[in-house]
Amino acid sequence: IGCCYYELKKYEEALPYFHRICDFFQSSDIHRNIAYCYRSLNNPDSYKLCEKHLLKSNELQPDNPTHLYDLCDLYYLMKEYKESIYCFVKSKTKAPKFIYNASFSFLGIKNFHLGFKYYEDLNNINTEINFENSFEEY
Repeated sequence: IGCCYYELKKYEEALPYFHRICDFFQSSDIHRNIAYCYRSLNNPDSYKLCEKHLLKSNELQPDNPTHLYDLCDLYYLMKEYKESIYCFVKSKTKAPKFIYNASFSFLGIKNFHLGFKYYEDLNNINTEINFENSFEEY
């Protein structure tokens, strides 16, 4: 039933069903669905609950870069740019959506050099990108 409400974008109605499942079964996907529901509510209180469930989802399945991307995106939305950048660095991925969001996170902390650099790197995705050094630069 929770999935039906979720697909209908009735996130508040979906949450009790997903939480009930978590009482019996810990799953990365369930926590991620809960996180998406909270994020879709678009208020600061729900963002903290979203973060909690994304962290749990990442704990249950740490090798999935999608969880880190979701955290990066959430931290950017919350204007917690350093946390966002940390997740980008930790993901060690060169996926365009990560690079795009990383560029805006660097701009958010007023590191215009790296922000514009990564945005420009999207034009040449074969460019060697070294997030570890970038994280240390700010």
